[in-house]
Amino acid sequence: MVGVIHKNNLIVAKELGNERHKMLEILGLVGLTLILVNGKIFNTPRNILTARVEVDQTRNWFIILLHALFTCSQCSGMWVGIIGSIWLYGISKWWLIPIVGGVVSVLSVFVDFLFSYMFNRNQSLELMNFDMKRRFGVDGEV
Repeated sequence: MVGVIHKNNLIVAKELGNERHKMLEILGLVGLTLILVNGKIFNTPRNILTARVEVDQTRNWFIILLHALFTCSQCSGMWVGIIGSIWLYGISKWWLIPIVGGVVSVLSVFVDFLFSYMFNRNQSLELMNFDMKRRFGVDGEV
C-alpha cells in the first residue's frame, strides 16, 4: 500500500510512520532487556539469585529461570520480545510473536556486546597486549 499513490497523501505518510514506529518499539524492547540484565536497579535481585544458584546449588527450576532472565541478555531478550509482541500486536497476529522475540533477543545480544566493548575497551586492549606477550613474546600495540 505504501507504493500506491492515493489522492490523500496523509494515508501514505501515516503508513510510513507506522513502520518507523514499529522499529522504535523493537528498540524500546531491546532497551528494556538491557535494563533488566545490566541495570543497577536490578543489582540486588540479581545478586540474591546468583547467590542462591551458585552457593546453594538449588534445584528449583523457577530460581534458575529467574537467574537466567536477570543475567542473560539472550534469554531475557526472547521473553521480553514475546511478552512485548503480545502487548503491542495482540494474539491476532500470532506469527509475529516468535519473530519479535527472536529479533529482540539477537539485537539485545549484539547491543550488549557492543556496549561492553565500548565501556571496557581499555581493559580489553590491556588483555590483548598481555595475551600477545604471553603467546609470542612481543609487545603488541593495539
